[in-house]
Amino acid sequence: MSSPAISALCRSWAFAPKLDVGHHIVYCAKKAAYKGKAAFWCLTALLKVEARFDDHWEAAAWYMENEGHVPSNCMIDYNPPIKFEKTLGYYAKEEKEFKQNSRYLQPWDNSYKRRAETYPAMFACKVIECALEAPIIVTPEMVSKQCPSRKLPNSYHNKFEITEADWNWFQSLFRDGQRLDL
Repeated sequence: MSSPAISALCRSWAFAPKLDVGHHIVYCAKKAAYKGKAAFWCLTALLKVEARFDDHWEAAAWYMENEGHVPSNCMIDYNPPIKFEKTLGYYAKEEKEFKQNSRYLQPWDNSYKRRAETYPAMFACKVIECALEAPIIVTPEMVSKQCPSRKLPNSYHNKFEITEADWNWFQSLFRDGQRLDL
C-alpha cells in the first residue's frame, strides 16, 4: 500500500500544520446517519506520520522517487485534480451543500492552490490499519463508555494529541469492531 499524503487543503490551519513526524492519526468520517442508522462516525484508518515536507514540490519529488506517482492532494502544476465524478462535489459554503456540477472544478482547484500556498507543509504516512471498503462503526455510546478519554480526537481543538490508551482502543476496533457494509 502506498503512503497516504496529508496536506492542509481541507482543514487548513486545524490539522496538518500541527503534525510532526511520529504522530499517530485516527481518521474518522464526519458523524452522520449512514444507511438509515442513528448517527455515528466511520473509522477508516490509523496512520503514523513518517516524513514531513516543507512544500508540495518537495513532497512531489519524494513521492515520485519512492512511490512512482504524485498524490492527488499535492498541488503542483503538472498534477491535475482527480476526476470530478469521483468526488462528493464542490462544497458551497453559502448554501451548505455539495454541488454536483463540474463547472465548480476550476474554482475548487484554484481555492486549493491558494490554500497550499498559505499552508504548504505535507506529510507522508505509514498505514497502520485501513478500512475504506468496510469502515468501523463508532457510536457516541461507544466513545462515552469504552474510549479511555471518553472523547474522539478533534483536529479543531488546539491540543488534539491522542493518548496511548485511546490509540490502543482504536486499534482494538480494527480487530473486534462492527463494520459498515457499504
